[in-house]
Formats: sequence, C-alpha cells, structure tokens
Amino acid sequence: MEKIKIFCYKFSPRVFKSTITARYAGTAIEYIGSENTTSLKDWLWDYNPRVLSEQQKRELPQFATKARTGFTDTIFKTNEFLKLHPFGMVPAGFAKNGKVGIFESNSIMRAVSRAGEKAHMLYGTDIFESSRIDSFLDQSLIFAISSQKYHLSLLNNRDNVDNDAHRQAETAMRTYLSGIENALTAFAKATFIMGETLTLIDIAYACELCMFAGEKPAIQKLKSAEKAPVFSTINDFPECLKLLHRLSEKPNFAKDLTDHYRALCYILDCI
Repeated sequence: MEKIKIFCYKFSPRVFKSTITARYAGTAIEYIGSENTTSLKDWLWDYNPRVLSEQQKRELPQFATKARTGFTDTIFKTNEFLKLHPFGMVPAGFAKNGKVGIFESNSIMRAVSRAGEKAHMLYGTDIFESSRIDSFLDQSLIFAISSQKYHLSLLNNRDNVDNDAHRQAETAMRTYLSGIENALTAFAKATFIMGETLTLIDIAYACELCMFAGEKPAIQKLKSAEKAPVFSTINDFPECLKLLHRLSEKPNFAKDLTDHYRALCYILDCI
C-alpha cells in the first residue's frame, strides 16, 4: 500500500482533513511534527524531519531560512524539502517514499482519497462530480486565507484584537457559510453538502470550522474589544450548524475533532 507522510504541527484540523479521509478510504498515512505551531521552528524540515539541538542548528547554517507567515524565527529546511515543497510551507505531504511533494491541505486530502484501497465516493463518481467537489474545495481555500490571517493575529497579539483581521474573517465566514447553506437547502434530502453522500467537501468543511476552536482562549479578549467570536456567525446559518453537529458525531470525525468541536460549542455558549 502507498503510504503518505505528512509533516506539520500536531493537532492541526487542516491535517485532520487527511486523517479523516484516510479512515474512510483505507489509506496508510504517517503524521509527524511538533506539539504546537511555535515549536516547529526547532525541527529540520525534511522528508525525515527531526528536532534539532542548538548545537545542530549552528552546524547547519546552509539550511537556515528566514521565517515567513506564522513564524518569527529562523527555520531550517533542507534543499530536498524545498525542491519538493517550493513554497516551503506546512502541511507538507510526501508520496513515493519522499520522491513526490504534495502541498496545500486540500490537495493532500485529495491524494489520500485517491490512494485509498477501500471503495468510497469521497471524490465523486465521475469527473464532473469530482470537478464540482473541487469547486467547493477551492472556495474553502479562499475562506481559509482570511481565517488563517485571523488565527495568526489571535496568536501574535496577546492583548489586542486585530480589527481588520477580525472583520475580514467574519466577512469570509459569512460568504462561505452562505454558499454551504444554499447547497444544503437546494435538495430535500441533502444530508451532506453534495446531497445524500459524504464527500471531501464535508470533511474540509468540518475541519476548516474547527480551526476556530482557537477563539476559545481569546473569548475574554474578544469581549473586552466588544467583538463577537467569528465562529458565532454560524448561528445565522441553521443548516450549516446542523451539518457540523452531524459530522461531529461520526466516529471517523470524532477521533480527531472532538476537542475542537467542544471548544466550538463552548464559544457558542459564551455568546
């Protein structure tokens, strides 16, 4: 069986897109990385990533690169890593024993789906259904751009709320949920976004929303700034909220997302 390795910080809902998909598709994956975002700077980014000591860092100046989005320190990335991942970001997927690099969480998820040994319809039944699924996944990436900026602002600003990041994330959330709500109400038996069948869209949807679990530790900061949590926007989209509840109850989702889902429920209870 083809195994896909994913390097990222642990407990990332964007990697959970692939771990959830793997359970449905029967794909072998290996998920490796640091316990949190900030400690990933202490790793050598490579097909065989590992924690570096301070001495080892001094001995590997050729791999030192200036940190970009989400990091403030020097990051150590091998030439082979950058060859396979030219944008130099995580999550970083590897296939064919490190000969092929796959980047962007939705693309890694699609690869996991395609590599599966179990029969499933996660990526549609024909090229046109697959293309429709891709359309939703592309929209989720547009949403993710604004939400990622907001998540990073919550991490980096200890005392203040970035008003622009909050506003942009709220607008992006409303736009994204409006489309999902329309899809869920378009058909009488729409249990999932594509209708009656679970697909990659539903997995990406649940995982992108679970990124907003990061608002839980910022609740008091948001209240002080007289800002509602961005996730609370979902209250205006009842079918979207129902779908999130249904997905959270599925064992293949719950194994990864339970803690994040509980945090989302806490956020709604705090409003």
